Amino acid sequence: MKHKTYFMIVGCVTGLVSLVHLVRAITGTSIFINDWMFPIWLSWVAVLVAGFVSYMSFKFASRD
Repeated sequence: MKHKTYFMIVGCVTGLVSLVHLVRAITGTSIFINDWMFPIWLSWVAVLVAGFVSYMSFKFASRD
């Protein structure tokens, strides 16, 4: 697999993860893992981290 293809796939997947966390944070949907409630603020952090990884992946893909 070429580097460009890899970075495009990673960018799309992490962009989708970021979008799902953004929707979850805006709507306030509760997520429970066993007995632990996944806090809303953690989704905002995930939006930033996954969004940054997605951005950098697309940036690296455009280098080639």
